[in-house]
Amino acid sequence: MSDTLLSENQAKSEELERAHFDGAIHVISSYEALDEVYEKIIAHSVLGFDTETRPTFTKGHADRFVSIVQFATADQAWIIRTNILRLPEKLRAIFEHPAIVKVGLAVHEDIHRLRHFHPLAPQNLVDLQKLAKAAGYKELSLKKLSERILHLAVSKSARLSNWEADELTQKQLIYAATDAWLCYQLYYQSGLIENPIVSR
Repeated sequence: MSDTLLSENQAKSEELERAHFDGAIHVISSYEALDEVYEKIIAHSVLGFDTETRPTFTKGHADRFVSIVQFATADQAWIIRTNILRLPEKLRAIFEHPAIVKVGLAVHEDIHRLRHFHPLAPQNLVDLQKLAKAAGYKELSLKKLSERILHLAVSKSARLSNWEADELTQKQLIYAATDAWLCYQLYYQSGLIENPIVSR
């Protein structure tokens, strides 16, 4: 790609509104807290989801354990700290719930990592990358799909932060919630599926 084209693409990206989740964010760090929000989470028929993993910068030491799982709807996000809770029964029940669509990108990579904690048999997963590829999109990252479909710019500046810190920063929480929220928005607004389930 030429320097001119790169500059043009960067300029277009900078002109877009920045993606920013501005709903309520709930941080779940205990089994009791997960029990309290479980019914509220499963009341939704569609959940955007993503995971974050503490990065490793040592060659030959691949990331293994998921640090957080995040779910989001249009105005609610739940950040579940799996580095503390691992994969408790209620979290497994969300993934295995047959009536809830869990929509993300490269979802089987997330599930593979979660299975390091506990066996998991998820149901009703939607992988936006597969849908986008089938629809003819060439660039399948969350950043590129959000730019092309939602006309929103996505910052990835917090991706390599410490997701296992004693307390997550506001920047981390918004980043995590926004990623899951974007998956939710892409599900409804992408036109990649003919009959999206309406969650209201």
